[in-house]
Amino acid sequence: MIVGSYGAFVFGVHGAEVSRSDNSRGVTFNSLTQVTQSRLLTHTTVEGLPVVEFAGVDADRVTLTGSINEHTCSDVDGCILSLRNLQSTNKPRALTRGERVFGMYLIENLSITEERWAADGELVAATYSLNLIATRPTNG
Repeated sequence: MIVGSYGAFVFGVHGAEVSRSDNSRGVTFNSLTQVTQSRLLTHTTVEGLPVVEFAGVDADRVTLTGSINEHTCSDVDGCILSLRNLQSTNKPRALTRGERVFGMYLIENLSITEERWAADGELVAATYSLNLIATRPTNG
């Protein structure tokens, strides 16, 4: 079952088969955190508290944290490489969860923590944190 996606990178439910074009299973995410911060201008005053003025909102930021393991992705290193390729060709991609489309996002930061290895040194489990920032689509 597909939970969502970032561009062509599909997120699935842990342990469930996900139908993808490359016949691999989807990577799960454990949490999705969305932060929108206000831009506030502060003007000092001679006495008392400063005057604070609302100047709009900054771009949304989303952090996805999740698991990559041999049960959700038959090739853990390949899934990590897919995330790294998304970052190296960083262009606006749609972020979705279910039928909700959050908008177009760029990768701001990608963090991978390797957790378990097979006896032959093959990576079998890792966690990731993917920080995204909202952007407008560009022409071209």
